[in-house]
Amino acid sequence: MTTTTTHPATPATPANSIGELITAFQADNNLTDDHMASRLGYDKGNVITMIKRGAMALPLNKVTELAGVMEVSEDLVLELALLDRDPTLLQLFRRMKARQQVTPAEQRLLEHCRKLSADRAWSPVVFDGKDIIALVVG
Repeated sequence: MTTTTTHPATPATPANSIGELITAFQADNNLTDDHMASRLGYDKGNVITMIKRGAMALPLNKVTELAGVMEVSEDLVLELALLDRDPTLLQLFRRMKARQQVTPAEQRLLEHCRKLSADRAWSPVVFDGKDIIALVVG
C-alpha cells in the first residue's frame, strides 16, 4: 500500500506501515524512541520500539496525537494504524471516507453558499426537474 496525504504535510517517502512512518520521521528529525515516547505521553521508548517493530499496535487513542507530533494528516496515521491492526477495518474506513468526498465543484458551491449566507444557517432548496438551486438563509 502506498499512502500519501496533502494535509498538513506529505512524507517524503510513502510509508507502508505505521512503523515505517515513525522511523522515517525520527530519522528526518533526529529523534530517539525515548523522545517520541515522551511526546506521546509514554514514560519509556520501548513502547515506540514495539510499535515500530509491529509487536504492539498503535493505540487508536494516540492517532491524533501522533499525527500532530509528526505534522501529518490524521487520516494517514489512522490508515497505517488500521493496516497494521485490521485490514478489513481499513477497507471499511476507506469506503466510508469515499462516500464523504467532496469534489472541487461541490467545495466551491459550499464556499459560495457560506459566503452568501454570511455564516448564518442556510439550507439549499432544489426545484424538482430544474437545474435551479435556491439558497434559503435563516
